[in-house]
This record gives sequence, structure tokens and C-alpha cells, in this order.
Amino acid sequence: MIIRAISVKHFLSFDSFSWPDLDPRLNVLVGPNGAGKTNVFRALKCVYDALVPDRSQAATRWEHAGYQGAEAQTIEITLEIELNTVQEQDWCVRFFAAVLCDQPSIDQALKARQRSVTPASLKRFDAWVHQQLSRDLLTWFYRGRLALTYDEQWGWLCRYEAPRQGAPFFFCLDLSRGGILYGSASPASTPIASLFTAWLAHLDPAQQEELLTTLSGTGGCAFLSELNSFDVPAWIPAD
Repeated sequence: MIIRAISVKHFLSFDSFSWPDLDPRLNVLVGPNGAGKTNVFRALKCVYDALVPDRSQAATRWEHAGYQGAEAQTIEITLEIELNTVQEQDWCVRFFAAVLCDQPSIDQALKARQRSVTPASLKRFDAWVHQQLSRDLLTWFYRGRLALTYDEQWGWLCRYEAPRQGAPFFFCLDLSRGGILYGSASPASTPIASLFTAWLAHLDPAQQEELLTTLSGTGGCAFLSELNSFDVPAWIPAD
């Protein structure tokens, strides 16, 4: 992972601090004692603590880290990042495959159309998705904004935003509520539908029928042939 920029608000000695255009290889902090050099690294450690499985570390260690000790301030730490390693991109591929093949989401979508999924067809669909998805289909997701916020009412919230190019649209991975993945017209919007539901709605009627027929086990596998596009932001209406 490459950190391309960092922005900090209301954290320790920083009322507001921004460091854009970080060099991907070497960056140097220079300043007198007490200028806040160490607090830049503390901000990074705070983000790390908010991402570990036991997120209580962040709550106990940093909840009183507001600017100049002001506990009521909202803390904001934002990193512009790029997931540039093969391992990180493979994790993204596996994550998207798992979300798209989420059985409760598929069951709900088929139930709304008076159908039900069979175990064999679900297994076949899962294998197809994992075969079709590749790192190249998710390039739009690898560069985005990792945003961490804290306030007294909601505590620590962390999300990853992959802005859609040319539109005021955010595709978010909410890291605070069980890894919810959703698209919205703004970061403040709430999730509306599952990734599978969004994909199903994006298909034309003939493709929808072929997919539903395949998943319900009443047809062959004609539809499960090739995934030409995985432009997930395009699947989700901006409203």
C-alpha cells in the first residue's frame, strides 16, 4: 500500500494538518521539538488501531486525543491510498467475490421473484464468480480514501471510499459495521441494497431471467460464461 496524502483535523496538537503529494518512496519531516512531527505517526497508528479486529484499542487509546485535549471535538484522519501490491489486490478480488456470492442476499433476491436457489446452482455460481473476477476488473477500487472519524455520539467510524471518476459518487466499504459495502451519492448516504441485488438490477431483462433460471436450478448454465465488466459503481443509481 502507498500512502499518497494525509489529512488530520482536531487530533492532538493538530487543529488542521495536511500533507498532500507524498512521495511513494521517501518523505522527510523536519521541525523543532514540539512542532508535531511525532503526532503525524500517532495519527497513522490511530488508523491502524481502528482497523485491527479488536477495535476497542482505538476507543481506549485515542478517544481523548482531541485537539489540545478537547474531548468534544470530532477527530478526522484521512489517508489517500493506493493498493498497489498483488496480495492486496487479490484480497480485494476475494472480498468482492464473497460479497457477490452472499447467500442471504441471493435468497432474498430470488424470493422477491417467487423463486429459490438450489445448493448445486449456488455452488456453481460461486465457482463462476471466483473464476471470472480478476485484479484487472477492480482497478477502479485500488485507489481511494481511507477515512477515520470519531465523535462522542458515534465513537470511531472507518470507511474506505473509491470515488467514481467524473461524478459525485462514492463507493464505500464501511469498516465499522461488519464490512458493509455500498454505493451512494455521498459518503453520508446509507446502504440500500446488496451487491448482488445491484448487479441483478444492472442486467438487461433477458440476462436477469437467464441468471435467475440458472440460480434456481431450472435451466442450464448458458449465462455463466463470461464477466465482461465489473464496473460496480455503474451498477448503482446515484440517487
